[in-house]
Amino acid sequence: GKSFGGGFGGFGTGEVGGQPASRAVAVSKAVENARLLRRAVHESYRGVNMLESFVSLNMEAFRKIVKKHDKLTGWTTQEIYMRGLRDLRIFHDDEVRDLRAAMEDSYLKIEEVLCLLEPSRWKRAAARGAGSAGSALSVGRGGG
Repeated sequence: GKSFGGGFGGFGTGEVGGQPASRAVAVSKAVENARLLRRAVHESYRGVNMLESFVSLNMEAFRKIVKKHDKLTGWTTQEIYMRGLRDLRIFHDDEVRDLRAAMEDSYLKIEEVLCLLEPSRWKRAAARGAGSAGSALSVGRGGG
């Protein structure tokens, strides 16, 4: 970009922070979008953890109900019902692990983009030890 006049850091030249105004606006919009995307990934990550917990609790509750049924009736249906329920499960542990890893990778990529758009973020991230996406995303995650 071309700067007109000697200027003081772009003062009076159509520049913002030493950058052409249109570039500064584009960077600002990109930062805003990246932050929204980061928040969406974080909320999705929390949602996956909550869903996993919900499924696990309901599986355990169903197992206990069937166990009590078998005890009261003298039947042995628990193994059959639990096998059938496991076969019907949509939410398998390996899929959850892969989904979680993909979200963590996405979160890290978004952070990298934000650090490129806002160089001061590198200093802040380094100062706090940066950590891992898993630790950054695990806020609000129940049960580890």
